[in-house]
Amino acid sequence: MKLISEDIKEMIPARYTVLGTIDGVIACLAIVLGVSAASVETNVIIAAGLSAGIGLGVSNGIGGFMAEYTVEMKRLRKIERAMIAEKGKLDGTLISKNIRKKLFFDTLTHGGCSFLGAMVPIIPFLFDLDLAWLLLSSIIVSLCVLFALGIYMGIVIKEHLMISGFKMVIVGLLVAILVRLLGFGH
Repeated sequence: MKLISEDIKEMIPARYTVLGTIDGVIACLAIVLGVSAASVETNVIIAAGLSAGIGLGVSNGIGGFMAEYTVEMKRLRKIERAMIAEKGKLDGTLISKNIRKKLFFDTLTHGGCSFLGAMVPIIPFLFDLDLAWLLLSSIIVSLCVLFALGIYMGIVIKEHLMISGFKMVIVGLLVAILVRLLGFGH
């Protein structure tokens, strides 16, 4: 039994899955590491991470929608001009409905993956552990998710899975190192 139909798979844009997840994981990891330098209170770190996730989810969802809407409406108007049809003539057609469906899934995917990605670095903070262990766990969990995302990218573009996975891990490590070098984090 297939969990996701082929129609739905085609509508879930790989671009926004990757972009949103990277945004969420990387930005929230940097926030977790930075906030932990100012506060050892796990509830403060969780609140900062959750706030970042909400902000990223809404911002990336709406930003992605507005960008795609602009591109798709320009494309639709170009088709109307080629058909020598007046502006809005293709509204309500199958072309227009497919564009709206695409916009819905792009927005949901980009915003949703941004929010879910941002939750990854704060998951360890739900456990009652020493801050050093929480930070290490946050980095490890984030790197694991980035590695899985890299594998997903490798599957989509048919490249070597391990190399794709490790490329993403390097990005996560660079952020953690930069935050540390700039004097944030423990």
